[in-house]
Amino acid sequence: MEDKQKHPFFSRPIVWIIAMLVVAGVIFLSSNSGLVPNGEPRRQSRTYQVVLTSNNSDIVGYDVLLQYNPATTKIGTVTSLVDGFEVVQKKADEGVLAVTSIKLPGEKEGSIFSNTPTLEVPVVYEGNEQIRDIEVIARYEKNSTKMVDSKLNILYQSKDVKILLERQDQ
Repeated sequence: MEDKQKHPFFSRPIVWIIAMLVVAGVIFLSSNSGLVPNGEPRRQSRTYQVVLTSNNSDIVGYDVLLQYNPATTKIGTVTSLVDGFEVVQKKADEGVLAVTSIKLPGEKEGSIFSNTPTLEVPVVYEGNEQIRDIEVIARYEKNSTKMVDSKLNILYQSKDVKILLERQDQ
């Protein structure tokens, strides 16, 4: 039996990979958390990016629903990585954050996304529970994850229209 005094800080490794299918499209989310402290609250910061592919449609706005564990996860201020878009975030419910990004009036440049990082999402995990990453969800009550093009067509997740959440290693 291993002496716990030899390794007082770490108790066990945690590694997981998650892949989900949503409305005929694929959302990939992966994480590798490292080691868990022994009996001490952990605080770990991560940054995620929302990545869009719009299938050659000029996007004027999009909504992204993020689900997380509110007991252990805090989401900071979401910021736009694309010039000419304004971001509004609103807690839809405990554990669900609705993020809307809208093209500013007068913005003339087209916004056709092809695997383009569009939002930065800062996350802080606290506590001793196993970290459960945030994830994009397709629907929550009357809200949905979607894009809106310049002709006001609503584009949902599909084979060609993708809304992904990717972890940025720090």
